[in-house]
Amino acid sequence: MRAKVFLITLAAVAALSSVAVLWLSRPAPEPVLSAVPPRMNPEQAFANTRALCESFPRRSIVHPDNRRAADWLLEQLASLGLETGTQEFSSWAGETLAENLLNVYGISRGAEFPNEIIVITTHFDIPAFVYQGAADAGADVGIILELARVFARERHARTIVFLFTNNEEYGMQGARTFVREFGGMGQVAAVLSMDYMNMGEIDYTLVRFMGLHKGYTPLWLRELAVAAAAMEGPTRSTGPFMEWVDRAVTIASTDTGMFLRAGYPAVNITTRAKDITWQRAIYHSEADTVEKLELKTFRIYGHTAERILRSLDEMPALPDGEMTYFKYNGRYLPGWVITLLQLLLFAPFLAVLAADYRRAGPVAAGS
Repeated sequence: MRAKVFLITLAAVAALSSVAVLWLSRPAPEPVLSAVPPRMNPEQAFANTRALCESFPRRSIVHPDNRRAADWLLEQLASLGLETGTQEFSSWAGETLAENLLNVYGISRGAEFPNEIIVITTHFDIPAFVYQGAADAGADVGIILELARVFARERHARTIVFLFTNNEEYGMQGARTFVREFGGMGQVAAVLSMDYMNMGEIDYTLVRFMGLHKGYTPLWLRELAVAAAAMEGPTRSTGPFMEWVDRAVTIASTDTGMFLRAGYPAVNITTRAKDITWQRAIYHSEADTVEKLELKTFRIYGHTAERILRSLDEMPALPDGEMTYFKYNGRYLPGWVITLLQLLLFAPFLAVLAADYRRAGPVAAGS
């Protein structure tokens, strides 16, 4: 009897779920990309990376190179005519307390919507056992510096913050500090995080959407980033099964997670190497050096970031967008439908419990 009740209820739930998927799903939004050709110079981005990595090859939070690199970044941003700022904080690395750590950022004010902020960010610190940290994330620093140069010289609609966080490697403390202390966080409309350009020839650009403990990239920003990356070459993003897993686990390994956790629309771009075995042997090691980077990758990765920035800047209005949805085959289910389906999963078990209760009857007082 119990098995019969369970199977009947399970069949009903499956039918209702199928109806929900068929009738309540919506088409994913079509992104509108900027028609302006990318203007960032890959050679200059590479030169920026080389200057950072060779001048400050030990940028762990417990080494003097970390503060020297922060001061250098501040000088680079100021030389472009940007408003500059820092945030000072302390953090633990194992049993060592690192003090006077700095986040560094530059601000280029928007001409039409100055109170709407787009943040583009990466970290500049590395673990203590790494030398140069060219791929993770010196190259990202080099590209963002070059993008700061490009946008500082032209008119753009929204305010752009070029942010270099510290201590990403030991718990994303720099991003946590920025979210907590930056005076304009209430005006942040979108965040683009860049982390790990990779070494050698790349196989594809990867777009990631995961928050830390909660939050997922809104669908409009997700589709825009994927479309922008696809214009530069092979691109991948999270598939339906892994998306479900990601949402269940909610563990992010990049600064994007801190922004999504706080409720800000954010997306992360990275790349995957063709020789993944070679890449894994070098990752987070003394061998992560600039001579293993390729100019072609600076172009692909940098142009992708610029397309995303320009597309965000040119949008008539930046939508809020829900962070609870499920995407599949070009369509998506809204958050309330997902919640309903999750509740329905318990229906067969509740039906069996109710059947057992009716069969057992009420328990006599004092029995």
